[in-house]
Amino acid sequence: MSAYTPHTSLWKRFLSLPKTGLGWWSVGMTATSQVLLISGVLFFEVLVVKEPWEGVIGAQAITMFLSGLAGGVLGLIAVVRRHERSALVWLAMVLGPAPALPFIVQ
Repeated sequence: MSAYTPHTSLWKRFLSLPKTGLGWWSVGMTATSQVLLISGVLFFEVLVVKEPWEGVIGAQAITMFLSGLAGGVLGLIAVVRRHERSALVWLAMVLGPAPALPFIVQ
């Protein structure tokens, strides 16, 4: 005889941690993007340390933009292809491209 295992409810799958590698990569890339965004605003805008750091500002902005975009794309692939349902992955899809919005709106 086989034991009956009930299905996990949708809320438990949604509120759980990511189950796939793509989901974790998505969350990690988006977290990197958000850390770069916050540190860039604090360090380069609030402290106004711009003059000798022009190259660093550009590299930081490009890295922030690319990691956020990669996090959003990886999250989308994880949801569509791997059926990932974690809230962190959905949040990564929303927050990942957020640092690119000022560039798109202008």
